[in-house]
Amino acid sequence: MRRSQYRISSIHWRQKTKNPVFISISTGKVLSSYDTKQMLTVSPCYRGRGYGCLRSAAWMFSYEPLHIEPDKEPTIMGRTIKLLLYYFAYQLAFNGVFICSYMIYNHTTEVPGISDGPYFNLLLWASVLATVAIGIHLLAGKYTSVHPVRWNTPQTIKIGLSSIVLVTGMGLWTNYLNELADLPNNFQEMFDKMMHHPLGIVSIVILAPLVEELLFRGSIQGHLLRKWKNPVWAILFSSLIFGAVHGNPVQIPFAFVLGTALGWMYYRTGSLLPSILMHFVNNGTAVCTFLFAEDPQATLISTYGTGGAAGIAVLGVVLTVVSIGYIVRQIPQTPVWKEPAPMP
Repeated sequence: MRRSQYRISSIHWRQKTKNPVFISISTGKVLSSYDTKQMLTVSPCYRGRGYGCLRSAAWMFSYEPLHIEPDKEPTIMGRTIKLLLYYFAYQLAFNGVFICSYMIYNHTTEVPGISDGPYFNLLLWASVLATVAIGIHLLAGKYTSVHPVRWNTPQTIKIGLSSIVLVTGMGLWTNYLNELADLPNNFQEMFDKMMHHPLGIVSIVILAPLVEELLFRGSIQGHLLRKWKNPVWAILFSSLIFGAVHGNPVQIPFAFVLGTALGWMYYRTGSLLPSILMHFVNNGTAVCTFLFAEDPQATLISTYGTGGAAGIAVLGVVLTVVSIGYIVRQIPQTPVWKEPAPMP
């Protein structure tokens, strides 16, 4: 029985020979009784100790349990759906408020395009505030935490460097495959404008890695890892959601593959810090490449030719495999992903 099933809000007790009473599990005190003379207080040693201890206390006082009313808990998929609804609700709420305010201020009923500078600035602020809000919600609601690493300093450095090599190697071969697939980029104009805006860069490089890892790895995948016996399904399912949420055909396959790597790292280490670092490096590399490249729209194939691009992709595969093997050797045992032990 899971721990949550022991979070009993109240227990209805019936005395074997007298009238029923009502005992609170949180305080161990009788809440009501048909016979006021039978009012009793369970000794402090029994308070907060769960059903077993209260049952013992009831036996000592010649009481027996009539029925138990456990707290209700959302289903596995119910929690995942709820978190996604929170995510979209914050986005819609902030964007709705900012867009409506803009339309009222400018006395218009038409929604302008992102080529409108002031309107685009409002959209960026709405996106940033919504991202911060969902992050605060996840932490305040204790859906997850960053889970600091507990290794010694040399091992922490090794894991950090190897995770950077892993995400860099993956970027080489996944970009090559994306170019071959030639999927449409529906958000190209918006991304171009974000790359040239300080707030857009902060959103892509800092806020997105932090909050998306808290949501998709920490809150969703972490919950699934504790509920499902096979961790592979938890990693793949959360990665599929991560890819689909991006909503851009050119991003979805890469986001799914990246999500599996980030999910595996979280599963392997038990900490969100390595996956946040990998996400930060991935997004930061994309921004730097766009800003400092002579041609931001250049591809591997157009720059290095078909053979050169294929060679770079093979190099990326080698780096990916080597870094995964190194991480496995550094962390031979994964953390125990399970529900907290039930109360005695």
